[in-house]
Amino acid sequence: MPIRKKIGQIFRRISGMPSVDTPSSRETIERQTPTTPISPPSIPSQKETETRSETGPTPELVLYGRSSCPYCLRVDRAIEELGIEDRITRRNTGFGTEWRADLRNRTGSTQVPCLFIDGEPMFESLDIIAWMKANLT
Repeated sequence: MPIRKKIGQIFRRISGMPSVDTPSSRETIERQTPTTPISPPSIPSQKETETRSETGPTPELVLYGRSSCPYCLRVDRAIEELGIEDRITRRNTGFGTEWRADLRNRTGSTQVPCLFIDGEPMFESLDIIAWMKANLT
């Protein structure tokens, strides 16, 4: 048996995928395929987002970050471009600071940037920027 096929079998066995060339695996795959289509999560339209942000109160926003983090700098630039510096409370999580320990206690990690929106954490700089553009402008 060629080494490529052998490695493929090992990976399929480890990942739980059925072997490709057996008839029973085709039946297993067909049984696992859902009969109803799975719809993607609904994304609110721009109008819904505008209506929600106009009618609802401004959320409490707390941004944890470090000046040495390039992803935090990306979020900082977006905040400046959007002109929303006054709406966000910033907390520096440099090594040995109280805010670093606070972030670890609240989320279980010290990953930054972390934006708390009414007490709920949001990680990943691009997600944070997208949320700010959709809800704060």
